[in-house]
This record gives sequence, structure tokens and C-alpha cells, in this order.
Amino acid sequence: MASLLSRREFTLLTGAAAGVAAAPLRAARRDVSIGLQLYSLRNECKADLPGTLAAVGKLGFHGVEWYGWGGYFDRTPKDLKKLLDDNGLKSASDHIHGPMLDGDRFQQTLDLHQTLGTKLLVLSELLGNREQRTTAKFWEDGARKMNDWAAKLKPQGIRLGLHNHAVEFQKLDDGRLPWEIVYDHTNPVIAQQLDLAGVVAGGFDPVTYIRKYPGRTLAMHMKDYSAEKKGILIGEGIMRWQELFNAAEDVGGVEWYLVEQETYPFPPLESVEKSLANLRKLLARRNG
Repeated sequence: MASLLSRREFTLLTGAAAGVAAAPLRAARRDVSIGLQLYSLRNECKADLPGTLAAVGKLGFHGVEWYGWGGYFDRTPKDLKKLLDDNGLKSASDHIHGPMLDGDRFQQTLDLHQTLGTKLLVLSELLGNREQRTTAKFWEDGARKMNDWAAKLKPQGIRLGLHNHAVEFQKLDDGRLPWEIVYDHTNPVIAQQLDLAGVVAGGFDPVTYIRKYPGRTLAMHMKDYSAEKKGILIGEGIMRWQELFNAAEDVGGVEWYLVEQETYPFPPLESVEKSLANLRKLLARRNG
């Protein structure tokens, strides 16, 4: 494993991150938990999932979000649950693809997340003919599928959601936004998981959508945005964090702030550590 990681990352993964482990996360005013989207450490997870989850726990995260569309690292549900329990972590949610909720795969997905205790499953995207994404019909059809999947999950105590990328905030020829089509045509039980940087990159304000669809923002991907610089940390861009916290906690019903670091100004684990530290400072200001 050491050959795959920088010396800094290997030190953190083996538990020698002095001072970080002992620093508890200061909860947001609404007692919102803070999790990590594991795609942030995708190579580390593949190389050493137990060591990576141990490092995530020592950094002070409350939970993790899986990216099930990429698999579960050849681990059984019981194995994954034990790794979470051993490191004081919860299963915040999972990024999945729609086919995981169809046919025989539905029961497999359900068994996994009942074992893990997951209460939110998030579609990473609406699958289908990508060329048809410029049509309202594509998004209306997707909304109908989401309603069907959500109805199957509801009796199991699990909510369905959708995660945005840039395409959901690109206007169609008729002037409508795909994101609005989806959420205007879905049951209010369906959550929205806003990728904050993706919304801002499209020229829109995430606060608007938190307030437009109250009680539906159960989790957000905490990512900052700058048009001039890539690979920034939380707190280094133009995001209006305090307004976001206010809306998410007072109106959105947020339960998880999920750190996601897809690009790295430092080695991956160090970048995650620094973004987490910045988020904690921003939340402390919210609570101050």
C-alpha cells in the first residue's frame, strides 16, 4: 500500500495524524452530521479499505457515503458493517444507479442497506440515452421512474434522492431546467442532493433550490467553486456558506454535510483533512 500513497497519506492512514484524531467535530446548530463521500479517496479505498476507513474515523467524520455504482470493494454487507462499527462511522447514504433498484437487484440493494443502516439512496444520475437529455421528456420519464422506486423503498424506511451534475442546470430549448422538471414531478418524499459547486457552475444559487423544495435537502455535497482555479478546498471559493447553512438547517431538513474532494491541491487524504478543517471553522462561525 505504501507504494501507492505519498508518505504523508501513508502516515495518516496508519493512524499517526497527530492532533487530528483528538479534535471532535463541532456539530452544526441543527446537529447535522458530517460525512465523507468515499469517492474522495477512491484509490485509497481500493488499496486498503480497512485502513482508509480507520483514517476517516480518526479524522472525526461521523459517517461515509458509498459510491455503489463502482462496487463495494469485494466486501460482504456484514464485512462493511463491521468496518463502520469498528471506526465509529455510520452509513450516511449511497450513490447508486437506477438498475440497482430493478428486478432481483432491488432485494440485494435492500439487504445491503438494511444491514448497513442506510436511510438514503441517491441516484448519481438519471440513466438513459444521453442525446435525449436536451428534451423535457427525458426528465419527465426519469421523474416517473423515481416515483416508482421511491414507492418501493418507502415501506423499508429508506428515501430516494438524486444528485446533480452540470447537465441538470443547463436550460432546455423551452427554457426549463431539468432539475426543476424532476422535482416538480416527483413525490415530496424524494430528496435532492445538491452538489453545490455544480449548481454554482451552472450559474444558479443553491440556496434558491433549498428553499424552493423545503424538507427535501437531506444531504449536500460540500464543494466550493471558483471559475479561475481548479482543485480548491472548501472555503477557498465563492460559495456563500453561511447562507447555505441557514437555508439547509432551517428549511432544507439537512441531516448530512458530505465532504467530497474530487480534485486535489494536496495528496488526497491531506486535501480531505484540510477541507474538513475549513468546514469545521465555517460551522463554528455559524454556531458562534
